[in-house]
Amino acid sequence: MDEKLKFVLIEQETAYEVSASSDISGNVNIPALYKDKPVKRIAKDGFRGCKNITKIKIPDSVESIGEGAFRFCDFYKETDMGIFYADKWVIKAKTGDRPKIKENLIFREDTIGIADCSIRGSYACVTIPASLKFIGKDVFYHYPKGNLNDFEKITVEEGNAIYKADGNSLIRIYDKTLIFSIDGMIPDYIKKIGEAAFNLNIDIKSVIIPDGVTHIEDEAFKACRNLKKITIPSSVSYIGKEAFFNCRSLSEITIPDTVKIIGKWAFYRTGEKYEIFNIYVKGFIEKPKGWDNDWNPDNQPVHYNWQGK
Repeated sequence: MDEKLKFVLIEQETAYEVSASSDISGNVNIPALYKDKPVKRIAKDGFRGCKNITKIKIPDSVESIGEGAFRFCDFYKETDMGIFYADKWVIKAKTGDRPKIKENLIFREDTIGIADCSIRGSYACVTIPASLKFIGKDVFYHYPKGNLNDFEKITVEEGNAIYKADGNSLIRIYDKTLIFSIDGMIPDYIKKIGEAAFNLNIDIKSVIIPDGVTHIEDEAFKACRNLKKITIPSSVSYIGKEAFFNCRSLSEITIPDTVKIIGKWAFYRTGEKYEIFNIYVKGFIEKPKGWDNDWNPDNQPVHYNWQGK
């Protein structure tokens, strides 16, 4: 094993994240196991600037690749579609950089995963191959300048057991998680709003989260700055960190008494457009123990034991 690989425990010390020193060189084989535990993630910026790598082998144990993991490396190859690969992982797509030319985004048939924050631009259709198992955070990113990743349709090839398309939504099948939605519609069987599923989506103004959703994951609605109204059903028990960060057009929100956990900065810079953002909390007479101390760092008004609608 290359001594220049670095391993850090993650997931409550059940797995490892891997990175490398910048002087690593030659063919790099990332091990599937390190000290009898699986290597599940390549760290954000983990191999940044490792210019002397000629080839890399990523094991099947890896489930995610962080943003910029291979930035400023020279080994990865570009396909005819303008997609860059590290082994069987997509780490960059540039075909959509020309917004006036809408192309279809089609991945290689052996593509296993798509790295965090790897796709930008304007596409007519994005097709998920049957082989794809892992989709990272902010893969279908919304541009901060106000333009969505402007693609009109998302499809999944027949035979993919992990993902499916439902209208304009991409769904992870086994846990009914909404990975991404083009138009903000949420199918009624969804159980989780995935991490960063609506991040920077300025087109949505009103969202009804259907009954049955239990989790609103980290950054789920982050910076949806034109979102004016959202309904959280009593099935929700978890609101992740920065879930509603910088939703500046919200003037109020009602949190049901089923919500046991709220993450850090879940309502930070929320409602800025109206200065006062009212938070109505049903059932609880004070902050529950499971709510992070910085869940509402702006100290916006919190109305506990709310009896209204």
